[in-house]
Parts: sequence; C-alpha cells; structure tokens
Amino acid sequence: MAMKATTMRATSMALGVVLAVACSSSGGDTGGTGPVPSPSPTGTQPGPAPTSTGTGTPPPPDPGPPAIQFIGRFDTRDATGPVAGWPGARIIANFEGTAVTARLKEDQMPDGPSEWDVAIDGQWQPRMTLQVGDHTYDLAKDLTPGKHTVELFKNTESQTGVTQFLGYDFHGGTLLPPPLRASRHLEVVGDSDVAGYGYEGAGQPGNCGGEAWLAKYQNFRAAWGQRLTDRLNADLEGVVFSGKGFYYNAWRPDTETIDVLYPRSNPEDVSSAFDLKKEAPDVIVIAIGGNDYNLGEPSDTGPAPLDGFTDKARTFTAMLRSNYPQAHIFLMAYAVLTDDDPPGRLKRTSVVTAYNTVVNERNAAGDSRVYFVAPQAADYTELTACDGHGGPEYHERIATFLEGEIREKTGWK
Repeated sequence: MAMKATTMRATSMALGVVLAVACSSSGGDTGGTGPVPSPSPTGTQPGPAPTSTGTGTPPPPDPGPPAIQFIGRFDTRDATGPVAGWPGARIIANFEGTAVTARLKEDQMPDGPSEWDVAIDGQWQPRMTLQVGDHTYDLAKDLTPGKHTVELFKNTESQTGVTQFLGYDFHGGTLLPPPLRASRHLEVVGDSDVAGYGYEGAGQPGNCGGEAWLAKYQNFRAAWGQRLTDRLNADLEGVVFSGKGFYYNAWRPDTETIDVLYPRSNPEDVSSAFDLKKEAPDVIVIAIGGNDYNLGEPSDTGPAPLDGFTDKARTFTAMLRSNYPQAHIFLMAYAVLTDDDPPGRLKRTSVVTAYNTVVNERNAAGDSRVYFVAPQAADYTELTACDGHGGPEYHERIATFLEGEIREKTGWK
C-alpha cells in the first residue's frame, strides 16, 4: 500500500465534522454522500433512541450519519479543514471502496516536517513523512471491494510541524458512518517523557547525532500515554510539549510554560482557543517537572523555587477542577526524575514534595479525586532513547503502572 505524495488535483474530497474529545465542528463535502450534520455538544452524532428487538437484547448503538471522526485537539476556525498541532490527533473514517487518499497542508517548522502513522483496517502501514505545503497522499489502493477503515495518527509534536486536514478522497467510494467512540476519555499533560521524544533512536549512542529533537526520532503512539489509553479502551487527548515546565521551561527565555499552552487548540498559535467545556476527560495525568529542575539553556538560572513550582501546580490543578468537576486527576512524579542529575537540584524530591502538597490540600478541602502517584525511578537500562529518554521497556512499564493506579481509583474494570 503506497503512501506517495502527489501534486494536488481536483477531486471530490470527504471532510467530515464529527469531532471527538472536545473538538468543535468544521463543515465540508462528504464525497457524494450529502451534507454531514453538525456534531452534538459531546462530539458524536446521537442516533435514535434504542428500541427493543423483542429478544431482550438491546440493539447496537447507532453510530449516526456518514462522517469523519476526529479525536484529539484540533483548531477548527478555518472552514476548509481542521488544523492539528498537538500530538496524538487522529482522523478516522469508515468507507466503502477500494482506494483512499488524503489531502494535507503542512506548515514549515524548523525541526519537521510532521510525521503521521497510517492504518488501514487496523493494520499500521509504513510511517508517512509530510512535505511542506499542500499535497495529496496515497494511503491505500487496490483494496478488496467492501467496507474499510482508514486512520491518520499524528505521531510528532507541534514544534516539528502543524498539519491542516483538507479531506479524504475515496475515488468513487462512499463515506460511511464512523466507528463508535470510546466511552472513556483520558488526557495527558506532559513533556518529552510522554512525547515519545527520541524513541526511534533507541539504542543509538549519545544524543542521536545531535538531532534528538527531530520529528524522525519521535513516536507519540509508542509512548506510555497512548499505550495506557489502549489498555484502558479509551480515547486520548495529548497536551504534550517537550521542554515545558510549570515554572521554568528548558529554554529559559521561553516563558510560555505548559499552563500557558494548555488552553490552546494549536500550541503554536496564541490566538487559538480550545473549548475546555466541550467534552470533559474522565482521567487526567499530569507529568510535568523535569524541565523546571534541569540545567537551563542557553544559560542556567537555577532550579525552580519550591514555593513557586508548588503554586503553579496548585493553580493548574484548580483550573482543571473548575473545568472538569468529576475528573480523576493524577499528579505523577514520573520515573526519570532523580535527585542525582543534575546534582544538587533535588529534582525528584522537589516535584514529590510539591505534588503531595497540592494533593493533600485538595483532599483536605473535600476533593477526593486528586491523587499523587510515583512509579519506581527509572533504571539506566530503560533509558535507551535519544538524550537519555525512555525506550520501549520504560514506556511499557509506566503504562502498566498507571493502568493499575487508574483502575483502582476509578473502579474501571
């Protein structure tokens, strides 16, 4: 199945408007199936009320009308198509036909362009590196006639590229109703630890030739956030940006910390606003803190003051609770945090102390759905990716740990 970029051509493009995980709507043509209705406030199309089948077994849920399904954060202000900056954005469609292409427009970014994974009928294909500008990409051809599913998954962060989706073309085929949405919704707020930073460089010595930050080394789908989401049969919203902290970023002149980026639908666009009330996550995992206590660049300004870091974590948690009254919020001192590196920074101790302070305050005030968790500190043998980041064994262990913690606290089976 080829994934070859071709020049843009005039075709009947399918651009659906069912936006999942708090995405707002964007209109478009359905490739001959007629107009797609606007989404409901929950991001899925409600079907008619179930009726009895006469056998005592309720009918299966109605997936709604034909539409393309969007999972993750998208900026939908441009009516020609939604824009994906955050990693983990997914674009899914069921269709009847034998071929599918996608039209994508990629913005120029220093460390890109973006890389997307492609799945046909649940089988992941070779990774697709975009070209800057507006291009059409062959995703599959010569399929067996019948029903198929196509998915695009943004595997890289916004620093490496921002992509506008301009439609699927089924080449004479027909767009079908989308897959049913997962009933559970997970959000991860994190830095390079969960971004899959350097994952594709696992086993290479040092910092992967000095290019560890490049898109070709990232793999968000293989990192612990997506692994955890798959284990929990959930959808994921990834609010993830390498180098970010609460008080300090790794690049000290950069003052746009993770709490500044959080309300954006596109982290690279200060004017983009994400509707936090659209659809509430059931579980939120916060994994921030390493960059606050690492040596800063281009010149170090010292570690974050404990009171300052604690206050930023406190304010951020309060914001989440204000927007998501029923969410289970996990503040995690993630496994790569250590007091040994850099020496004298007390990185792990500081994050543990701050998070415990926030959790204890919330619990004392009657908020029992805020938790502190801390997996066992990483062994150096797990840190096989670029720049000492986690390799496959690390991400699998963290996903397993968090799955147990989340199931215990939420009662999920």
